[in-house]
Amino acid sequence: MEAKFRDIPNASWEQVAPRIPVRRKRTLRGRPPRPNREVLAGIVYRLRTGCQWKALPQDFGSGSTCHRRFQEWVAAGIFKEIVSELLKFYDHRRGIQWKWSSLDSAMVKAPKWGPHGPEPDGSRQRWRETPHPDRWPRGPAGRRDLRRQRPR
Repeated sequence: MEAKFRDIPNASWEQVAPRIPVRRKRTLRGRPPRPNREVLAGIVYRLRTGCQWKALPQDFGSGSTCHRRFQEWVAAGIFKEIVSELLKFYDHRRGIQWKWSSLDSAMVKAPKWGPHGPEPDGSRQRWRETPHPDRWPRGPAGRRDLRRQRPR
């Protein structure tokens, strides 16, 4: 992993840190909590790369921890403030071209049988669904359906 993704810069952390609530002190049970700075770096990494939460590098802690804190901060309205502060910092430091932006996404569920449905000759049927001439018809869970009789 590149070094530029590992940490939030000190100048931006100083602006963001007061907005993040202080976590309760650690009890004697469980793991010690990850510092908010590492978790925020993991959230920013996830947002920049688009990876899954579970695919975050171990430098940021577990993906579950980052996702849980992300959800907590969004629900409390804190994350919106954090993002606006980080954008202001980056705009002041490097400059953001606000005139042009782009977003691309495609998420669709694939149909079960493909775009055209099952084939009329039954060639796309699963092996469990294909009728076998030497067996009794089976019910939905593979049990024999005694109500139906075998055709003669």
